[in-house]
Amino acid sequence: MAAEVADRNNALSEDLRARLFYLSEFVGYQTRKALKGQGGVASLIEVNTAVMRGLTGQGGGE
Repeated sequence: MAAEVADRNNALSEDLRARLFYLSEFVGYQTRKALKGQGGVASLIEVNTAVMRGLTGQGGGE
């Protein structure tokens, strides 16, 4: 995902691309920590739940 949103030819707005890139980096970092046993998975579950809600129109965001 990070590579696609970093592509300047991506049709998404620059702000949304930046947010998605950050989200991708955050998820990758948290995943690596969890796999090493250095962190839990609560934040990953929270991100997945938020994405699912957003995709189904239940996000309640901006």
